[in-house]
Amino acid sequence: QHFSFDIDLKNTTLLTGLLVPNLTKFVPGEIKGEFDSEAQKLDLRMEINELQYANIGIDSFVFTTSSNRKALRFDLVADKIRVDSMKIDGLEIGGSVADDSIRTNLVILDSVSKEKYVLAGTFFSREPGFELRLSPHGTVLNYQNWTAPVDNYMRFGGEKFIARNVSLVNRREKIVIESKPDPGSPISIGFRELNLEYLSSMIAEEKPLSGLVDGDIHLFPDTAGMSFTADIGIGDFRLKQIPWGDLALQVEQKVRNRFDVNLALTGNHNDVTLRGFYTGGESAGMDLTLKLNRFHLPSIQPLIGNQVQNLSGALSGQIQVRGTPERPDVEGSVRVQEARFL
Repeated sequence: QHFSFDIDLKNTTLLTGLLVPNLTKFVPGEIKGEFDSEAQKLDLRMEINELQYANIGIDSFVFTTSSNRKALRFDLVADKIRVDSMKIDGLEIGGSVADDSIRTNLVILDSVSKEKYVLAGTFFSREPGFELRLSPHGTVLNYQNWTAPVDNYMRFGGEKFIARNVSLVNRREKIVIESKPDPGSPISIGFRELNLEYLSSMIAEEKPLSGLVDGDIHLFPDTAGMSFTADIGIGDFRLKQIPWGDLALQVEQKVRNRFDVNLALTGNHNDVTLRGFYTGGESAGMDLTLKLNRFHLPSIQPLIGNQVQNLSGALSGQIQVRGTPERPDVEGSVRVQEARFL
C-alpha cells in the first residue's frame, strides 16, 4: 500500500465542548503525511497552533516522523509551555527507534531557542522490562556540560528498580542515583554541592532559586507502599536573588501516610524552626509548631512582588497548628518589630 493523506480540521467545537471538556482551546494546523508499506516508510507532520488543557497552555506544537527499513525517527517540538504561572520557553523531544533500542534526547530551550537543558540516553529492551543508559557526554544543565560514567544504567520493569554507576558530574557538583539489586535495599538520590539554580532555572525566569544543595533522599519500596527519608541542606538559599540564609530539612515517612518534619532556617537575620508531623489519607491531621525567633521581613519581598515595596523589619513569636486541614486549630502569637514598607 502506498498513499498520501492531508487532514484539515474545520470545526473543533465537538472536541473542546463535549468529548474533552478540559480542552478549552484547540487550534489545529497542518496534518499530512505519506505511507509506503513496501519501502516501510511513514512520514507524518502534525501541527497544533494553540492548545489550552486545564491549567496547561502551549503556543504551538509540531510532531514529525520519518522512517525507512532501518529506523523510525521522531521529533516533537512545543513552544511556550505554561503551567499556571510557570513558563518554559521551548521543549523538544527527538530520537530514533531501531532494532531493540530507542535513542532519545530531551531538550529545554530558552527564549532564543538555545539549548538550556539536555538529557540524552538510550532505552534497551530487556527481559523483563527495559534499561536506560545515559549518554556519557549528553547532559546539559543550565548551559553547563555534565558527564556520566560510560557503564551507567537504570533498569525498570523487573522485581526491583536497579541503578548502577548513575552519576552526573560537573567539577565538584554531583547528582547520584543508586539502587542495588538486593531485596529491601533503598533507592538513593544524592546531591553534592549542587547549585539549586541548575535545577530551578528550567522555568523561564531569571534565577528563581539558588543555593548549594547537599544531602540524600532514600526511598524504600515494598508491597505496602513507599516510605522514605530525606536529609537535605541548602547553603546560602536565595529566592529571586534575595538571601534567606541556610536551610536544613529532614522529612521521614516510616509509617504509612505520616510525615515527620524538622525544618530550620538560620542566617541572614533569620532564625526559624518548624517541627511536627502531618498525616494524610482518611484520618488526615497535623501537629506543627513554628518558632519565629526572628524572621527578616525583606526575605518575603519576592513573594509579594510590587504590592509592597521596601519592606523592612522582623517577626518573632510562635504558632502551633493542630487538627485537620479542613478544620485547623491555630494557637500562638506573633510580634512585628520595626516594620516599614512603601
